[in-house]
Amino acid sequence: MIKTKLTTSLVLALALHAGAADYANLKDSFCDEQNRVIYDGAGRFAVKSPAVSELELTLDLAALESYLGSNDYKQGPLVTWEMSMPNGRKLVYGLADTAKHITCYWDGQPWEKDGSVSYEQLKSHAASGKVKLLLSINPAQGISVSCGGETLLTAPNLKTQLPFDTTHAYSVNTNYVAAVGIKAASTLDTAGYKAPEDYTKPFTRTRENSLGRIMFCGDSITHGVNDQTWRWQLFKTLVDNGIEAQIVGPRSGYTPGYTRLSTSDAGDSYAGVPFPNVHLAQSSGRTHNIISGSNSGMSGVNYGGHSTKSSAAAFNCDTWCCLMGTNDLLSDRGYSPQEFAAKMQNLLGGKVSIKGDKYTWRAGKDWGNMGRIAADVLKEDSDVLYVMSVPCWGHHANNNEPERHLAVQQYNVLLRDWVSRYAKAHDKKLRYVEVNRGMVDSDHAVPFSWPDSMSNRPGRDGLHPNEQGSLIIAGNLARAMGLPGRTAGLPRAASTDWPNLLKQARALKTPWSITHTPLFDREKGYSVELRFAIKGVRKRSSQGSGVVELTVSDSQGSGTVRLTPTSICWGERKLYCSPSMAEVPPLRLAWHPGGAAQNKPQGYYLWLGDMLIGQGLPAAEPAEQGIRLEAGKLRLFTLINLRHTTGSYAPE
Repeated sequence: MIKTKLTTSLVLALALHAGAADYANLKDSFCDEQNRVIYDGAGRFAVKSPAVSELELTLDLAALESYLGSNDYKQGPLVTWEMSMPNGRKLVYGLADTAKHITCYWDGQPWEKDGSVSYEQLKSHAASGKVKLLLSINPAQGISVSCGGETLLTAPNLKTQLPFDTTHAYSVNTNYVAAVGIKAASTLDTAGYKAPEDYTKPFTRTRENSLGRIMFCGDSITHGVNDQTWRWQLFKTLVDNGIEAQIVGPRSGYTPGYTRLSTSDAGDSYAGVPFPNVHLAQSSGRTHNIISGSNSGMSGVNYGGHSTKSSAAAFNCDTWCCLMGTNDLLSDRGYSPQEFAAKMQNLLGGKVSIKGDKYTWRAGKDWGNMGRIAADVLKEDSDVLYVMSVPCWGHHANNNEPERHLAVQQYNVLLRDWVSRYAKAHDKKLRYVEVNRGMVDSDHAVPFSWPDSMSNRPGRDGLHPNEQGSLIIAGNLARAMGLPGRTAGLPRAASTDWPNLLKQARALKTPWSITHTPLFDREKGYSVELRFAIKGVRKRSSQGSGVVELTVSDSQGSGTVRLTPTSICWGERKLYCSPSMAEVPPLRLAWHPGGAAQNKPQGYYLWLGDMLIGQGLPAAEPAEQGIRLEAGKLRLFTLINLRHTTGSYAPE
């Protein structure tokens, strides 16, 4: 089950044994809608209960003894409760631990006027190393502490005559409090609760598309080069859509040793939300390195002693995203077809064969290094592993031979089959993610290559994606996860009611153009949506004639989207590639005012369907105000709609 489950199934997810409001899992935050209780994962229970109440605490005495003897020990509260009067005045008191005993707690200090309970007394009441204490709380009469019907402590002086009538919270010391039972009914409005937007901390799950704890595994493409990584781009998808997740990992930061390139995109936070730059990734990592955590006696690098197995034990994740294989296939020597087959077999297990130029895989008893990774991380039936394909790449310092590109492309085909068969054979949740959708440039001289516009440093480092390449990888992963596309902080809106320049879809004779002159205003924002279908360039047409161009302009600048039969470009810069652009999903172009503090660059934003494929695209010199659509010589050009509106909107 998901580790931070919400909704009415919470009773099962949190192992509530003694009653409807008893909680044995204090590691994860949750919202118990049935009992109107919210827990923050750090010891604090938010409630709205009568001031006169009872609270049951289970103490782990071994953990208490360890805590008292540790360097982390600091005398303080064992439990506190926060009360209020009708006028809003608050009162906080409770129990405290000291080096010798448990006593009352008042005004930030231990209160010993009414006695104490020694740790030896607690041990005498323990069963299996734990003791249950029942606290009776009455602000007008004081408190009492009992165990198994025997009163251990009364504090009649810890009281007030003021009309405190409501308890708002209980806070416990999770170093040794193992379970909490809230006995008074709560009427807290949990339905209106919104989880805090902090992806470094546990969260309260309020929707079905929560990812739980998530960890990103991989090599330098995941680690990040020049502060660019698909992890950062996916994080922005989570924030844009309010997707709940706790991003965890034993390692942090980007690949060291690279100079940070000038970019408007890389940052430490987005929309005011800190980016948890943590992961299980290492530049030059191979699958055998991430499985073992080291490079002892093998090629590759050290993951700092952290492995998939140790990370799974330490973080107990619900969701895993793994992008591995680039270095296994390309960084270790041996590039003949037979040597590539051996590398693939090491990754997938079973038997990989080569006949002519085609690789085939047959499952066997061994599932290879990818199988060992899956076995390490998938511990519960609900855990999900997203297995990401090996990305294509551009011109690099090495590995530019076409046969190497084609071998990796075929490996991805085998990997897709492997994911399906492994999931079925082991009854586990694995999902294959084709990250190359929109990245493979069919115009490139070398097959299975991306355009220079997606390379970290074109001509020198074509192996690592830049901001644009990372955006497409993250978009493909988000789609595989079933997540909505990016909004870049803009409101969503359907275009159904926007003015349409066409009364109905129609096939047009090309070349063809249309101009419309609404007065676009950047302060108010504007959006344009285009949908059409094309079929090839006419025979004997000049190069570039099979291009559709959409230009929008305001008084300060303009932007042009160029669509060829194989790519979507911003001017000449390729943003998205496809073997065939026969029928294009709606293209949405919107002006975004940006915001430096929010890490949202100003410029044009472009969506293909609901997938953001261009962000902060720069404006050119102003053109004629409004919209101009031009189509070159195409065998078939069907314009479905061309809509526009005032205001900047992401697709609904």
